[in-house]
Formats: sequence, structure tokens, C-alpha cells
Amino acid sequence: RIMLKIGNAVISETVKFNVEDTAICIISDDVQIRDNVVIECGAGGFLSIASGTVINCGAWINGSGKVTIGKNVLIAPNVCITSSTHRYDRKLPVKDQGLKLAEVIIEEDVWIGANASVLAGAVVGKGSVIAANSVVKFKIEPHSIAAGRPAVRVARRKFKKVVFYTQPLILRGRPTLFSSIVDLYLPLANKFASDGWDCIFVGSNELKNQYDTFAHQWVSPATLSCIYPEDPDTDWLSDWKAILRSKS
Repeated sequence: RIMLKIGNAVISETVKFNVEDTAICIISDDVQIRDNVVIECGAGGFLSIASGTVINCGAWINGSGKVTIGKNVLIAPNVCITSSTHRYDRKLPVKDQGLKLAEVIIEEDVWIGANASVLAGAVVGKGSVIAANSVVKFKIEPHSIAAGRPAVRVARRKFKKVVFYTQPLILRGRPTLFSSIVDLYLPLANKFASDGWDCIFVGSNELKNQYDTFAHQWVSPATLSCIYPEDPDTDWLSDWKAILRSKS
């Protein structure tokens, strides 16, 4: 029994689906698949393409093993993604040895450049960029820029960060932050976030718990094993700066 489930996606008339019995192919809403893309799933295969992903002209995806593509992935023209490979370790013609299957995972917010290949068993971590003409055979760590044959990380994606913190007031030997300070910073943080910055707030767990939801990253001194003794003369500010250096 073939399962081909296509949501509210934009699919060119020239796209070819070759989905065999017992295979599952799921294409979510807001996916774009452009001209001359070929999608194959052998018997028992599995392919899932999450929302917001764009597959450009001439790409080939083989889900005969298992291929999972996350949200908002960009796949450039002529990219090949395959979860199967030919066996070649016997004294038989390669065409008679059958296939080996291995799962391929492409996490969200990945960009795969033109003419790249992603081979069986590969994992491309969240937020990574794969250079054109690369061959991905192994695991690429999240937020990597990878290139080569085989592809290796050559750099990390850089993200702009801004840290919002306040010199805590010492009350009874304990640093204390007040929600009014956070409320003052939130509009500015939202503006930074809209411009693509990562916003980090530093504060106590007690303070965080005053908010039902919080859209930005929260860093707690307790989480980072930073302990403030009861002695108010302790140089707690140096500990505070250490937290900021580790997160900025």
C-alpha cells in the first residue's frame, strides 16, 4: 500500500514521483518543489519533508532507506540526497549485489548548495550550510559551514548576540533581580530579535518563574553553578562577569 501525503504545497508539474508499494512519502504545508525534481521511495522506504522547505530545480531525493528533511531547508539545483547505496564487497557484478540502506537526516534551517550530494547515513545538523559541489558522508555538527569531498566543517556560522543583565542588588547576602528591570529591557530585546540578534537575559530562576512565557534565552546563575555566599563583601561581581563572558 502506497502512502503519498501532500499538504498545501507548491509542486511543479514537471516533478516526478516514483513511490513503490509500502513506501511512505509525506510533504508538509508550505513546501516548494520546483521544475524537474525527482523523488523516489523504494518498497518500505520513507521520506518526510517539513514545512517551509524549498527544493530547487533538478534535485533528486531517494527515500528508499529513510530521509527526514526538517523545516525551512533550502536545497539548491541539482542536489542529490540518497539513503541507499550499492553493495560492492562480493565477487559478483555490482548490479547483482543489491543495496545497503542508511537513514539520512537533514535538520531545520539548513542550506545545501548547488550540485552537492548527501549520501546514505549522513546527518546535517541544524542551521548548517553545505558548500556547492560538496559530498556529505558523515555527521555535520549544527551551525557548521562545511565543504569538501567528503565535507568537513571549515567554519561555524556566526550569530550576533546581546546580553541583558543588571548588577544585582545584594539583600541579606543574596543577589536579587527585579522583574521591573526585565520589563524595561524587553522592548529593546524584541527590537534586537527582529533584526536577527540572539537575546540572552541573565537572572535568577525565581525571576524567570514570574513570567508565564518568555521569548528570549534565559541564563540563570544557578544553572551555571555560580554560588553567591551570604557574605556581602564577597567579590560576586567577578563571578557575574564570568557568566557573561561564557555566554557572549
